[in-house]
Amino acid sequence: RRRLIAQAETKRKTLELEEARQLQLSMLPKELPHLPGIDVALYMKTATEVGGDYYDFHQTVDGTLTVAIGDATGHGLKSGTVVTATKALFQNIATDPDTPKMFNYANRVFRSMNLRKLYMALAILKIKDSRAFMCGAGMPPFLICRASSHQIEEHTIKGMPLGSVAHFPYETKEIGLEAGDVIILMS
Repeated sequence: RRRLIAQAETKRKTLELEEARQLQLSMLPKELPHLPGIDVALYMKTATEVGGDYYDFHQTVDGTLTVAIGDATGHGLKSGTVVTATKALFQNIATDPDTPKMFNYANRVFRSMNLRKLYMALAILKIKDSRAFMCGAGMPPFLICRASSHQIEEHTIKGMPLGSVAHFPYETKEIGLEAGDVIILMS
């Protein structure tokens, strides 16, 4: 009898985790943005359970593309909660051209949620005309493969994950882009 109860409980928990994973995946964009002169591609390999992976896009009428990529600490339902909060925040602040201001606001929100050692590493890339604006919070460097020289530039943006340190001085790095350049974001 105990074995049957344990099996039923394991089955229930497995089903709940799969439902949570499907919910998290449903919040990710279904289509890639379409802007003249910009091609977007992505690859994501999900965990078998709920993870902290996140990406999103926002296009404005003036042609600015905002790309977000992030990773919440840990796995399971807790990191899924952080991803859900990040999605809601991104939808509300993506249009702000001041990325450090965006990060400071999101950092205050995460800290106020008191998530206890759950943080969000996040990178934001804004592309407008031939300029890229990069801001990061605990993410790997931005890589730019230059079409003209076939060289790879590594752009490290110092920043603490959102929710970890109060009043962190987030910064934006601005760089010029040329036709054929490729920007790589990763978590």
